[in-house]
Order: sequence, then C-alpha cells, then structure tokens
Amino acid sequence: MARRGYALSDIAIRRPVTTIVASLLIVTAGLAALQSIPIRELPDVDRSVVTITTGYQGASPQVIDT
Repeated sequence: MARRGYALSDIAIRRPVTTIVASLLIVTAGLAALQSIPIRELPDVDRSVVTITTGYQGASPQVIDT
C-alpha cells in the first residue's frame, strides 16, 4: 500500500506507459499552445526620452560629460 504523498510516484513506477503517454500529451499541448501565440518580430515600442540637467559653473561640456 502506498504511503500518503507517494501515490503519484507509485503510479508512475507501476505504469510507465501511462506516464510516458501523459508526458507526451503535455508536451504536445505545450507545442500546440506555442504555435498559437502571436509573436511579432519587431514590435512597436515607444522610445522614452531622458533629459539630464546639471549645474557645474565654469566647466566645459566635455568635463561634465565625463
């Protein structure tokens, strides 16, 4: 008699063909779902604009840039 918590693993060991068929059904369902998902190669993405303001009196733009 299987202990509680080990029932699923006991079934998988006693009936390997059922386990293989169930695994193949899950993989097949996953592949079918993957094929039905719409995927866009280049989606339209809004580009964000970032503005940075610094105050460093007397410094050149090159010094502030580094």
